Amino acid sequence: MYSLTSVSQPDAHLIQALAAVWEASVCATHDFLTEADLIELRPQVIEALPQMTVLLVMCDGATLAPAAFLGLASHKIEALFVHPQARGQGLGKRL
Repeated sequence: MYSLTSVSQPDAHLIQALAAVWEASVCATHDFLTEADLIELRPQVIEALPQMTVLLVMCDGATLAPAAFLGLASHKIEALFVHPQARGQGLGKRL
């Protein structure tokens, strides 16, 4: 079971957890990115997350760890990532 939370001001711990979801998701779905690309993009993701107008986070009910997230900025979806272990469970659709 997953719970949905809206976060207005993510703390550093949550930002790091969401960046880990981003990285796991990208590694599983973006075969064209190299390790060097990920190293270059990670700081940009960490910088962008707190600037999202709306940040919706799906957390695992047992561990409370983020499993997926959606970020909106200027009424546009700028980020939608699901951890590979949570794929196929409808989290992206719920977000």
